Amino acid sequence: MKRLVYLIILSTCLLESKAQKVSIELLKSAKWELTSPDYSSYRHTTFQFTDSQLKETIYYKKDKKTLSACNSYYLADTKTEYFDDQQVGKKSRGRYIIQKRYDGKAVCKEVVSASANEIQLKNRLGAILVWKKKKENK
Repeated sequence: MKRLVYLIILSTCLLESKAQKVSIELLKSAKWELTSPDYSSYRHTTFQFTDSQLKETIYYKKDKKTLSACNSYYLADTKTEYFDDQQVGKKSRGRYIIQKRYDGKAVCKEVVSASANEIQLKNRLGAILVWKKKKENK
């Protein structure tokens, strides 16, 4: 039984270590579109980063309305339950994007992969979110 518990803990640690680091510079390099899960039939979601703020914009097609919200964020190598305002803009790379919620708690998204054109994140429920670099209109 002890071996089984040890193997479960070890496999969990190995899964946690698969997270890839992302840099603030990469996040700031583009406007990002949520492409998966695919909500394109009724909404369009984009993300823009500064050194300290994450702006999320959602355009609802049916209502032709746009909602935007700006929240503080920071990068970290570990998950957290509570948002630490002192960490905003301090670290230039991290395995997690930690976003401030309205109630002071944290929303943690694990970086699964990150490239110049696509970022894959895992939310707390284990779903993979895919953000692609938004193509500029000509």
